[in-house]
Amino acid sequence: MDEAYRDFFKVVLPFLHARSTDVHVATCLPFIKDLIQAETEPVDERVVQIAFILHDSGWSQMSELEIAESLGVTGLSLSGQAIQPKPGMPSLANRWRRKFWKRIPSSLR
Repeated sequence: MDEAYRDFFKVVLPFLHARSTDVHVATCLPFIKDLIQAETEPVDERVVQIAFILHDSGWSQMSELEIAESLGVTGLSLSGQAIQPKPGMPSLANRWRRKFWKRIPSSLR
């Protein structure tokens, strides 16, 4: 992990324990540099770093039932409910964004 984002990751880490996303996010981070280098257009690395760290943190704001229903599968096919838009997701995402914006160090904004 890039040292500049370590403190921010520590702030987010408690919100990454749902569904073992803490492990998932940690294993994604090494791919950031490759992803940025593969892009032909200019990329703001800060945005990519923060997005990778936060991308699954919202799961922690859902109940076990909401998580189970959103991931619901029947056999090897996704259930109808799992592939439908999640009605509460936009407002949940907005509340989460506002909460975390205050925690992002000014040096990363």
